[in-house]
Amino acid sequence: MGLDRSPPRISSQANVNDAEKPLAPIFNKKRKADDDNNHFSLILEAMEKNKHEVLNAMNAKVSEQMVELRGVIETKSASQMQKLDELRNDIGTTFDGLNSRVSSIESSLGSTSKSVDQLQCKMNDLEQSNFATHMDIVGIETSTVDNNKNDLKAFVGQLFTSFAISIEAHLITHAFIRPISNDRRVITVIFASIDAKTNVMKLKRGSKDVRKIFFDHRLTPTNRRLLFDARDAVRSKKAKSAFVASGRVMLECLDGSKRRICSKYDIDELPVGVAPAQSSTSIETTTPSTSADKHA
Repeated sequence: MGLDRSPPRISSQANVNDAEKPLAPIFNKKRKADDDNNHFSLILEAMEKNKHEVLNAMNAKVSEQMVELRGVIETKSASQMQKLDELRNDIGTTFDGLNSRVSSIESSLGSTSKSVDQLQCKMNDLEQSNFATHMDIVGIETSTVDNNKNDLKAFVGQLFTSFAISIEAHLITHAFIRPISNDRRVITVIFASIDAKTNVMKLKRGSKDVRKIFFDHRLTPTNRRLLFDARDAVRSKKAKSAFVASGRVMLECLDGSKRRICSKYDIDELPVGVAPAQSSTSIETTTPSTSADKHA
């Protein structure tokens, strides 16, 4: 039995049914997509517009706030600057008051210091007056002094005789040793009167003995320091010479005048190479200087 190979038959009724069917759904989907795109575009445009409006509003608000803030800052700055100026003026006034008080205190201290110097000078004079009849013998060998320590008055009498100085024994009331270092000794002689002491020192100046033995005024510790400083002034060419007159330390100034030295300040105030003025604590003296004084 053979196969039928002829094409299938399509009825006319089938064709009519196919023609009455609607268009393919793809066209409807495309239209819907276009509509959706248009809708989203509108939404995006609206959002973009809204965004710009919001940003503009925010910028306007921020600008307004910045202006307001700047005004506040400027107002506060002006107020603060005014306060700073007032504070600066107050501080200036306070410092002016302090400077005035400091100047007053310095003036008072200067006056007090001057008074203290004068008082110390008077006290030193009182102490020095206790040594009015005392004379120091300087330059004798330490071993010689120690060997004669048991009878110093007799040794002093012999020493005076060796310088051709004649003095009655009763005018020497006492003699004692004062060590001034480990290897140096000073013999202090106490006379019965100032005249006896002055006469011995005068005769010593007239002696032609070349031994380096000196008869000096006994000085207070203060006067010894002042004499040391005065000699430094001479070496510094602030004065011509330094000497002791009646227990007072003296300077011969560059102008030839003689000034008493009561404190180191009197020396420090002397300018180099200029005739010094009278010091506030210096006291003029008419007591003549002696060569024996200059050895002190």
